[in-house]
Amino acid sequence: MRRCKNCGIDCIGSDPACPLCGAPLETPGDTPYAYPKYRIKKYIAKKILLILSLSMILIMAFINYFSWEKAPHAWAVEISIGILLIWALCSLWISHRPSMGAKLFTSSVILMAIITYIDVLMDFNAWSTGYVIPIYSSLLTITLTILTMAGRKNYPRFFSYMTISVLICLLSPLLYVFSLAKIKWLSMLPLLCAVICFLSLAIIRRKDMKRELGKRFRL
Repeated sequence: MRRCKNCGIDCIGSDPACPLCGAPLETPGDTPYAYPKYRIKKYIAKKILLILSLSMILIMAFINYFSWEKAPHAWAVEISIGILLIWALCSLWISHRPSMGAKLFTSSVILMAIITYIDVLMDFNAWSTGYVIPIYSSLLTITLTILTMAGRKNYPRFFSYMTISVLICLLSPLLYVFSLAKIKWLSMLPLLCAVICFLSLAIIRRKDMKRELGKRFRL
């Protein structure tokens, strides 16, 4: 019995070539390895990253516990939260399952959470809620709008991400209302970008947008 190196099927008979692809058949003695090569699975990097993150958290908790008398402050908890957020961001981009739109949207939410958390640890000067989140959410909405317009095949998926990003744009005005942001026009900028992007999408991809809105809201 001979095997096709291209298709990987076993062929019975005296044919010199594979009946499927036409590639030459090889006998078992011609193969350089008696066993197939073992390939490291792609998700092993994600597991290694998780082990390192958990190890760092345990080490920080160990040091914090035995140094509590000299410095009675739960700094290990603060660092652990930051490590978990960074792990979630890195593992998202290591993974091959989510699409680019899902990675872009989810990583943006995690990144804004990390920036806000850093601001909270620094006595909360509102630079995250007043500057970073409004600018970043505006850029996210514009980027997802461009991807939605360009990708006809993945239009329903990108349209969902863009709809959620518009809801995120409403976060900045709410932060200003609750005095967590100081500059009014910058807080309203994401809302302006969301309106412009939706109008552009309604003009350029009117039929697709009408179909997606009809499926989601039964219009």
